[in-house]
Amino acid sequence: VFGSTGNFEIDEEITKRLSEFVREKENRPVVVILSPPLKILMERFEPTPKLVIIGAGDVGLAVAKLAADLDFHIVIADERDDLANRQRFPMADSIICKPDLAEALSLIPYDESCYIVIATQANDDRAIRYCLTRPWAYCGMLGSKNKIKAVWETLKREGASEERLEAVHAPIGFDIGAQTPHEIAIAILAEIVAVRNKKSLVIHS
Repeated sequence: VFGSTGNFEIDEEITKRLSEFVREKENRPVVVILSPPLKILMERFEPTPKLVIIGAGDVGLAVAKLAADLDFHIVIADERDDLANRQRFPMADSIICKPDLAEALSLIPYDESCYIVIATQANDDRAIRYCLTRPWAYCGMLGSKNKIKAVWETLKREGASEERLEAVHAPIGFDIGAQTPHEIAIAILAEIVAVRNKKSLVIHS
């Protein structure tokens, strides 16, 4: 807390209320009346969450297009320069394209507010192997249940953490029967927004 009201007791009370506000992770603004007419407005300002899309194919493009309206800092990573480029992804904040996908992945600034979508053409196993060692708020991988099972078995044999693997959303996205890239993107982003807002999918009858 910086600054002072000039009153030690009020400063102490403000510090106490702010600590409670931060601890409770309240998202909406809160007005606290300390001693009339003194009112304190407390509001949380979070950094823009980062959405890392590994794979610049049709699903990755559809996810990026939808995410552009959802207040994400969009990062595209791929090894194919004919796909991972500014013409195809004008909405991206950053495009990382290297001949070796591992090099591209190493250049991504990961943190605990990072949301990762893995949707590559043939490098999902390499991508998830790398991401398991990095921090993130969400990580999901596109693929059939059989493909994911095979990748998971390989990773377990390599010593991957069971707990870490269970934290990955795979298959990625809510099960809404999605077929097209656009539908798949809706399912993926619905799940990501739910995780970001600490909500679960509820089917209303």
